[in-house]
Amino acid sequence: MMRVTKWKSGDTYGVRVGKKNRDKYFNNSDSVIKVKINDQFYDFDITSGFWNNCPEFREKIIHINVIRNWLEKNGDPQYFQLIPLNVQGTFELKQ
Repeated sequence: MMRVTKWKSGDTYGVRVGKKNRDKYFNNSDSVIKVKINDQFYDFDITSGFWNNCPEFREKIIHINVIRNWLEKNGDPQYFQLIPLNVQGTFELKQ
């Protein structure tokens, strides 16, 4: 389980996993990860910046505001959990 934080730039939200979690839980061959949010899976692109100085994944246009809505529903927590599931590259976001 990872302790993660909110990432925000303008109107775009994301999840900052941090470099230690990135190195421990993510595979650098994955270009997309699946994240379960409120019982539904969403795909998030892993950008080249993820492996440099930007260890976060961000909302995509096709499901814009899914992270923002989850944060608002859960009281905009400072920290929350990203739980690795049984398949590589799949996670669940929880408060």
